[in-house]
Amino acid sequence: MDLLVTVQKSWSWCGIQAAKIVAQNDFGNLIVLDDVGTYWRICPEDLYCEIIATNAEEMDELSNDEEFRTDWEMSTLIEIGQELYGKLPPEHCYCLKVPSIWGGAYSRDNIDTMTRAEVIAYSGDLAEQIKDLPDGANIKLTVTD
Repeated sequence: MDLLVTVQKSWSWCGIQAAKIVAQNDFGNLIVLDDVGTYWRICPEDLYCEIIATNAEEMDELSNDEEFRTDWEMSTLIEIGQELYGKLPPEHCYCLKVPSIWGGAYSRDNIDTMTRAEVIAYSGDLAEQIKDLPDGANIKLTVTD
């Protein structure tokens, strides 16, 4: 399935109308342009999809922000992923086995690989299921085929 279609199917519940994938990193994060020129970041390991810039000028400014670039590049985590798994196969990315929002650590023991489409799909599904829960709420994870 096309990654843009996966984004729309898995994250449209949060208001995004995905038009183009502008950037992607090796940890499955995406920057997506919507149908009205707004830029969104999908951060699968933190289970969020949010607006990061309302137009191209703001996106250019953000791209030049050192803190944003460091966060976006995720160099340390990607280096760990490379040490563990080597070069990524096409359409794959590194990911957290347990999302950070559920207490998953940004550590060697919690890094895995998966197709980018799977990461975007499962993170969107999980995020939608927990979106209305208060911080600290207990959850029960049931895995089905």
